[in-house]
Amino acid sequence: MGFGTGPQIKHVIELSEAIKNEYPDFPVIWGGWHPSILVKQTLEHDAVDIIVKGQGEVSFFELVKCLLKGSSYEDLEGIAYKVNGEIFVNPDRKLEDLNDMPPMAYHLIDFKDSNILQLSKKMVPQ
Repeated sequence: MGFGTGPQIKHVIELSEAIKNEYPDFPVIWGGWHPSILVKQTLEHDAVDIIVKGQGEVSFFELVKCLLKGSSYEDLEGIAYKVNGEIFVNPDRKLEDLNDMPPMAYHLIDFKDSNILQLSKKMVPQ
């Protein structure tokens, strides 16, 4: 699969494949520019199950609620997914005014003990 939106995609593919190898039934969800632009190409990869397209704050939240309840997300705006290899692309969600969204809850993350800085250094080419 030829991906061209950035070198980080290689690492995300490797991570997605590792998750699928260890937990084959765990839904791997991608969001961001790459899957939003290349929806079908991204979903063709065996390790990607669902894409949150475009501005994903509301769509992702609703998707997680559906997954937790075990309910269908086939009518959920702003996602694309596959079932038995067949790709389904739902309608886009209307853009929200970012000023109306709650602030990011960075206070919930303990960056002091996190290795996120080390991980980010590995994902960005030097």
